[in-house]
Formats: sequence, C-alpha cells, structure tokens
Amino acid sequence: TVISVVLASAVYLQTRALEQASERLFTMRLPALEAISSLRGPIAAQQAILYRYYASRDVDEFRQLYRSNHAMLLTHLNKLEHALDDQDATICRIGLGEVQSLAEQLETALSSPRPNDGAAMALLSQVGMHADQMGGELAGIVEDIRREFSASVEETHAATRFIAFIVYGYSGFLLLLGTLVAFNLKRYFDASSHQRTIALFPERNPSAVLRLDGTGVVTYANPGARDLLAGVGHAGGEPQRLLPDDLAERLRALREATPPSADWEY
Repeated sequence: TVISVVLASAVYLQTRALEQASERLFTMRLPALEAISSLRGPIAAQQAILYRYYASRDVDEFRQLYRSNHAMLLTHLNKLEHALDDQDATICRIGLGEVQSLAEQLETALSSPRPNDGAAMALLSQVGMHADQMGGELAGIVEDIRREFSASVEETHAATRFIAFIVYGYSGFLLLLGTLVAFNLKRYFDASSHQRTIALFPERNPSAVLRLDGTGVVTYANPGARDLLAGVGHAGGEPQRLLPDDLAERLRALREATPPSADWEY
C-alpha cells in the first residue's frame, strides 16, 4: 500500500509538472507569438509610409497613415510585453520612439519651403536601420520561445519515460511479488500435505502408538492401542494399562541418553 501511494504520488507530481509547463506555454508564449506576428506588419508598414510621404509630400495623408500605424504598433507592443513575463522588448520600444522622432524630423525636412531631400534620405536610412533592429529583436524572442518549446518537448518525453518506468517497474514488482507469493503458498500447501500425511500415519498404524508427557501420562492413543486393549481383555480401558511397569526408568533413560531421545518401543 505504501509503495502504491508513493508511486501514485510520483506519477501525479510528474503529470502536474507537465500540465503547468504546458499551461505556461499556451497561456503566455502563444500570445507572445501572436503579438510578434501582428507587429511585423506595422513595423514594415511604417517604413513604407515614410517612403510614401517622401514621394508624395502629402502631409495630411502621411499624418493619418502614420498615426494609425503607430497606434497599432503600440497596441501590439504592449501585448507582447505583457506576454513576456521574464523577457522584455526594450529594443522595439526604443526603436519605436526613435522612428517616431525620425518621422517628425522627416515631416519637418519635407514640409519646409525648401525641402531637404538629402536629409530626408538620411532619415529614411536610419528608419530602416531601426526597423531591422526591431525585427532582429523579435526574431530573437521567437528563437527563445522556440527553444523553450523544444525544452518542454524534451521534458515531456523525459517525464513520459519516467512515468512509463514507474508503471512498468511497479507491474514487474507486482509480477515478482505474485510469483513469490505463489511459490511460498505452494511450499506451504506441500508442507501441509506432508504434515497431514505424517499425522495420519499413527491413526492408520495397526500397532499401538502412544504419546506421553514428561511424567508418563498418556496424552494420545491411536486406534491400534484401543484394539490392543480389547485384545488383552481391557476393552474400553485406559491406554495407561499398556505401559510397562518400569516406565519411570525407561523415561529417565530416554532423558539421559546421548543425544536425548523421545521415542522408544517395547
């Protein structure tokens, strides 16, 4: 019973650990992956919006598109940071602020009476650099999550092997225990059968067989002893009549024999 409780507890603990690991992956890592997937589009779109403004010089369209895309970026970045309890997205947060500053500088450079195209291209180049850095950080986070999933799979395999080991080991133990119990029961029944056979020997022996205590009092007489009593004219008499007159000397001789003996015939 104790072994069963211990093994059941071990299986429960392993199962619970797997459940917690899976719950953590599904409740935290999958939302992070969804947020990353949602971030990739707006990160690429912000650069396209800035290049579109450089080409069209339509400041009203630029402001509308950029603000809408920037709000989307902030929403998904907040979701990502919320999902990453043990990581952060500092580079994305900093990069987003830098791009915001570059967008403002680009608007100023292109909306002035004398647009500075060279400065605008330099700003767009920096935007591309920050976009690459943000993409790299997101790729790193994805890789970390991938490794975590791989480790979880390995942990699941190890736990499954451990549980299988416990189950098979316990089954083998029960099989061995059952075999030992069956073997001992067989020995017990064989011994009992032998003892019953020996016990029946005096009952079926036609000769008189008596058992005495240490003082010479008869404690058992077989049917042969009763038949012998009847044969000498003492039917129904006490088996004590069958004992010799020198019983005391015989018993003393048995006790003093080397080695002591408990059997004698006369």
